[in-house]
Amino acid sequence: MVKFQFIKTLKILLEPFKPDNYELNKFITFMKFDGYADHFYKIKKLLSRRYRENQQLIVSRKISLIRKRFAEFSGRQFIPENDIYLVRVDDYPHWEYKNDLFEKFAEIFEEKGINFLVGVVPELSEDRHNTMNKNFRKLSDRDAITLKKFSVLELALHGLTHQTIRKKPYSEFAGLSVKQTAERIEKGVETLKQFDFFPAGIISPFDTFNSRNFQAFSSFFKIICGGYPSASSFGFWISPCVINNSVYIASYSPFSGKAKNILRHLSEKKNQSEVISITIHWASEVENNFLYVKQIAEIIKGRTLSWKRFADLYCR
Repeated sequence: MVKFQFIKTLKILLEPFKPDNYELNKFITFMKFDGYADHFYKIKKLLSRRYRENQQLIVSRKISLIRKRFAEFSGRQFIPENDIYLVRVDDYPHWEYKNDLFEKFAEIFEEKGINFLVGVVPELSEDRHNTMNKNFRKLSDRDAITLKKFSVLELALHGLTHQTIRKKPYSEFAGLSVKQTAERIEKGVETLKQFDFFPAGIISPFDTFNSRNFQAFSSFFKIICGGYPSASSFGFWISPCVINNSVYIASYSPFSGKAKNILRHLSEKKNQSEVISITIHWASEVENNFLYVKQIAEIIKGRTLSWKRFADLYCR
């Protein structure tokens, strides 16, 4: 079952107002909201490329509307402050690049004191787009040593193998039952525990999963990550929000993908006291020696949060 938690979500979205529970309970009767940024996303994205590529703008407008209604309800003015960023990094270990390059990448955030959530694959598929692949590489002691070098690094389960179970759209989980999903998670978590890693959340490979998968995810983790494909496979929810008793944090376009594009939109965005997830695929930035990642880090330093700390605030 997937249950949207209105009160807990409002605490996140209305944090600039510092509302108490009494106000929030009264506000519920003033404004109805089921958690979706848009019920008709699947249709609209087919009709408009621009709509598909501006998911975060749509979410921002929805948040602004909720805050406007609360300002009318409470008589208090909204005064925007700096946006806060949650940094997510996918694909460790990697199929092609070695650990020394990941260490070079991670050092950028270590030097700036920027927490980041890294998606770790316990049994990495050697051919992730091939449903028939039988070759996997288990997480090694050397991989674990690299992860333990960085104090700002937080860990998430990035699937079990990062191998799709179907042809396009790729997914490791979509199509599995709740029980089957849980079995894959349990196996992945057990592998990580062998290295004294206890993942704080889950990043579904290919950012695709459905409501049955989410039900299983939320029984294990306080943090569940989504991305721009999740808007089609799971629904275009506002982000961050609380579903079941987990914080759902989707990294929507254009804040997921190539660092150069993320950087451009970061530079243009006006501060609106929002919590925004940025997703970087570190291996995609090797070719430019992490140039744009360094510039992103410079912009967001001092304006980031620990993922675990953020989840603990709203999922007690």
